[in-house]
Amino acid sequence: ASLALAGIMAVSMLAGCNGAASSGDDNGTTTTPVDNSFAASVNAEMNDKQKAIVTFESSADLVSAVNAVADKFNSSELNVPSTDWATNTTIKNDFRDMLDADDEGVSSDWTNNTSKRTAADIIIVPGKYTEEGLAKEIATFLGDKVVKNTVMPNGDIVSGKMYKYTYTGDLAVTKVESLDGKVSAYVVGVVIEQTPTEIAQ
Repeated sequence: ASLALAGIMAVSMLAGCNGAASSGDDNGTTTTPVDNSFAASVNAEMNDKQKAIVTFESSADLVSAVNAVADKFNSSELNVPSTDWATNTTIKNDFRDMLDADDEGVSSDWTNNTSKRTAADIIIVPGKYTEEGLAKEIATFLGDKVVKNTVMPNGDIVSGKMYKYTYTGDLAVTKVESLDGKVSAYVVGVVIEQTPTEIAQ
């Protein structure tokens, strides 16, 4: 059964957003974004090869989308033993619609593209992590699943034409806790945009 979600716990290291507004619904659930420096903290944990592929920033649209979907997950979806992609397809599709993103996730195939592609996904992280630990966990998770040349190539030949690929990324996070305090999790939104540019062979 779903638990009512409430009480977003501000993260102390990332608490620079004192003026950030909270959002709520009629069920008394509130969501508050963890500070925008989260993206910078993840970048700092990535290695040079990963940062050469993509570095992450934060955007108001992504923060808003993460807040809007965070309280839609039930307790079983949040009570994960380890960091993983969110499994609720309906919520992920709503999230992608808010961001005008493609239907596929960020770990889907980035090859054979000749036009701009935007992918968005949601990562669920157990609430046990500290601020620093969360940044390391997301950097490791994305590094293992997405941010590597075998997944995000720097170029491709499509229909006899050579394309160079560049990437930009956004990250945002909210922490959600059940009313009884037994379940807590970070809901992390990630958006990656690939821009192909045709180049002479």
